[in-house]
Amino acid sequence: MILLGKRARPRDPASFTRMAMRHAMAPLLVRARVAELLPPTYASRLVDEARRQAVLTEVRDRELRRVLETLHEARVDTLLIKGAHLASSCYPESHLRTRSDTDLFVRARDRRVVEEALAGLEYDPQPMQTGHVVLGQTLFDRGDAIGAALDVHWRIAQPALAASLFDFDDLWSRSVAVPRLGPFARGPSAVDALALACVHQAAHHPGHELLLWMYDIHLLLTAFSAEETRTFLALVEGRRIGAVCAAALEPVAVVFPARILAEVLGRLRTTARGEPSAALLVPRGRLSRIILDLRTLDGFGPRARLAAAHLFPPAAYMRATYAPSSKAPMAWLYLRRLWRAGRSADSY
Repeated sequence: MILLGKRARPRDPASFTRMAMRHAMAPLLVRARVAELLPPTYASRLVDEARRQAVLTEVRDRELRRVLETLHEARVDTLLIKGAHLASSCYPESHLRTRSDTDLFVRARDRRVVEEALAGLEYDPQPMQTGHVVLGQTLFDRGDAIGAALDVHWRIAQPALAASLFDFDDLWSRSVAVPRLGPFARGPSAVDALALACVHQAAHHPGHELLLWMYDIHLLLTAFSAEETRTFLALVEGRRIGAVCAAALEPVAVVFPARILAEVLGRLRTTARGEPSAALLVPRGRLSRIILDLRTLDGFGPRARLAAAHLFPPAAYMRATYAPSSKAPMAWLYLRRLWRAGRSADSY
């Protein structure tokens, strides 16, 4: 494997290049000097993509520093998560870890303060969100800016089962500085970052194996000290996420084999038994996911609010989704949504 230091000329340059682009690996492969082993046409595609990502990352990270400073001034504790955090903490250069937006995690009680602070920076919440109760996050963007999109979470993941596994204050108590993104940047500890990566994959992309995500896990785990490995295994056992983590690590062990991966997987396979979180690994349609969320929540009130949010999303979402160029009455749009749901429970 080229990323493990093996110098090998791709046998099918066209297929290799398509795979590199699809799995967001172009910058990493260019850094590994694979372009020297490809015909000029395919080499230029990878180099051009690597350069594009370098420019985008510089613009995106400059804007992110401004956002983090503004949120700090608003007294909002903010955690960088997912790609933004990993790019600046695990990779030698941030542009090597591509991302489409920046994910931030804040306390639920700070949501309004965050909205006001971002409004002061000319960010607008995007209407393609099905509502605060359903998603637990809001996408913000600035129309005049490239790469400025911010995905602000007050729940770590959309499925209630996944969200219940992580608490902001718990992650914050172990968080670490991310100096590359300025004095106000913090992210989860390496142990928490690995657990988050595994749960996120199960919660939102079960069965979808992107090489970039595998490489994230490879970098995190192979950099663990013995103490971090013990801490990770204890966390997995305490949160009962052994099956979820094993599912994320198994393909990594095939593509990026390492002794620590084999050892950790061996432990996970022996301890993962009857874990509720394993339900995240079961492929589900929309209705099945909603039912799982309802079962996860405690009490009639939260369940009723979630059901109502699915049935009657915010007007901005309804207009953008069902009638972006129409002036149809909102009542008609809601009836149309319910009719579609009745015809195909997994379609809406």
